[in-house]
Amino acid sequence: MYIPETKSSSALLVYIHAGFWMDRDKADFSYVGHAFASMGISVAIINYRHSPRVSPPPSGPHAPGAMVHPIHVQDAAQAINWLRTKDNASKYGYDPLNVFLFGHSCGAHMAALLSLDVGRFFPYTTTVEEEQNHPWLRGAIGIQGIYDLQQILVDFPHYLDDVQLAFSLDQTNWESPQNNHAIPSPSNKGRIPAWLVIHSPEDKWVNDVQARNFAAHLSTEGVQATLDEHARGEHFEVVHNIPKDG
Repeated sequence: MYIPETKSSSALLVYIHAGFWMDRDKADFSYVGHAFASMGISVAIINYRHSPRVSPPPSGPHAPGAMVHPIHVQDAAQAINWLRTKDNASKYGYDPLNVFLFGHSCGAHMAALLSLDVGRFFPYTTTVEEEQNHPWLRGAIGIQGIYDLQQILVDFPHYLDDVQLAFSLDQTNWESPQNNHAIPSPSNKGRIPAWLVIHSPEDKWVNDVQARNFAAHLSTEGVQATLDEHARGEHFEVVHNIPKDG
């Protein structure tokens, strides 16, 4: 947790880190927490279980010992539900009804799944009417995001082994936010936040097709979406530039 010095019911930014579902740690991105805390925003950088590099990859999500999707996004949802409790919000001094998600690379994939199907991952904590009229999830941000697994394998076919490790050999488990059409679901009514899709054109690991297609998908689905391609830096460098760029 990274808390502003004022500690006065600030917004909470939940950061979901990169690592292709298989590596990195929240401690690697402490600079993100410090940067936003200095702006008066509380930050929680969360971890999730990693898919191990095994051979062969799991045959499916229910295979013995499989550590593949959706365990990563389920872990993220569990962490966010913990953060949303009144006791934890009171302890750290943020507003649990003013939450934003920020995901980088595969973390953006998770942020997208979570924010576009709120009813699936986050049970109602108040009345249905209150959550629809006063949603706690206020916005979502993706930077250098992977939103379409099928498309990224067209553009970067050498990612296939890693996708199979993180999602299994069962292609029906390769869930992509780009193909998410759960937004009209009654459990999502009034709960889908606006999106900011950020992409640096200098990134050689994830191309602009991901960001542009996802922003267009959001707009088609009736979600307020802004595409920002003014960021600078390669895949990880762009996140390091956040404190510099504000």
